[in-house]
Amino acid sequence: MTELNIGTVVVLKSGSPPMTVSELYSEQQEVKCVWFDSTGCIHDFRFHQDALRADGEGVEATYDDEIPF
Repeated sequence: MTELNIGTVVVLKSGSPPMTVSELYSEQQEVKCVWFDSTGCIHDFRFHQDALRADGEGVEATYDDEIPF
């Protein structure tokens, strides 16, 4: 897996919108990611790094709808 750093664009291994790593929690092997939903609302959540892969590493990002901006 590509090393995750702040600013790395990632997706869930199961598929997700592109998300940007915004914080690293190395002791818990977690990263905080931010992303926009289809209505333009921003979200954030902490994920275990093993649930993520750098965007472009074999999983296509998926979207519910086109982002309106």
